[in-house]
Amino acid sequence: MRSALFALFTMAAFASEGIPYLKPSFLNLKEEVQEAKKEGKTLIIMFHRDGCPACERLRETMKEKQVVDYFKPRFNLIQVDILSSSELTAPDGKKTTEKGFSQSMGVRATPMLIFYDQNGTVALTLAGPLDSKTLLSAGKFVAEGYYKTKSFTQFLKDSK
Repeated sequence: MRSALFALFTMAAFASEGIPYLKPSFLNLKEEVQEAKKEGKTLIIMFHRDGCPACERLRETMKEKQVVDYFKPRFNLIQVDILSSSELTAPDGKKTTEKGFSQSMGVRATPMLIFYDQNGTVALTLAGPLDSKTLLSAGKFVAEGYYKTKSFTQFLKDSK
């Protein structure tokens, strides 16, 4: 068990290099939502898989200075491997696996981001390797509460 925990934190530390808001996780997403709320932040889950070129492109975007500057004080990022059988506790407290949770969230391709609000409710879902402008817009949409009153599409139109 200790070796598995060591491996988890080692992988998380390696993966988070350059993404300071990517947190190591025991995959208890209910606790992750609560922890983010205590910090005055919200949780983002990045669904990924090993060897996914689009996931790597999104990680590179997440390392860009303007993205880090906006996201670090507002968000905690957790990664979920869509093919993993590791145990996971969903934001609603249900026990499952990373793969099972991914399927229940409708993940069909990677990468996919789910932004939660501070109550653990999905605020926004985005798929694909996003550019920094879209990622920053998504962050503002959630962090500043626009998701409560309009769609992301409408938010983007209004922001032009």
